[in-house]
Amino acid sequence: MPWPRSHGIFFCFYWTNMIFVVFAISLLFISIGYLVNKGNAAQLLSGYNRLSEEERKKIDITSYLELFRRFHWFLGIGIFIGSGVLYFSLGEQWTAFFMTSFTMVAYCFFIWYGLRFYKGVNVRSTKIALMIFIILTVFTTGFFIYLLAKYPL
Repeated sequence: MPWPRSHGIFFCFYWTNMIFVVFAISLLFISIGYLVNKGNAAQLLSGYNRLSEEERKKIDITSYLELFRRFHWFLGIGIFIGSGVLYFSLGEQWTAFFMTSFTMVAYCFFIWYGLRFYKGVNVRSTKIALMIFIILTVFTTGFFIYLLAKYPL
């Protein structure tokens, strides 16, 4: 890739649309962590919004939302740093692979870890969804690895 002659303060980097996608997705995940709070959790949190008032009282929503906020902050920062390093060292294909796989693996962990906050509530459908998500994560990651091996950079 040829270096551009002048792009303002970013003259030393070759920028494409991917770096803006990385920034936007990172910002989106960080924002999600701060937009959901105790006041709007009943409308925005999947699963929690389908529970009755009795079942909602069994959930420690304050601790869950703290985990939710920290997780999305970690996810946004992790995607930004990891994708930035991969973008400038290995290219856009590896950046896309990392962003997809990292997000899917992180959400598998988050769903599994978040089950501990649902004491006394039937979480069978959540466990089924988690298993499906794990299978999709393995398939997607395997597919990316296959494509990157078949079509090297």
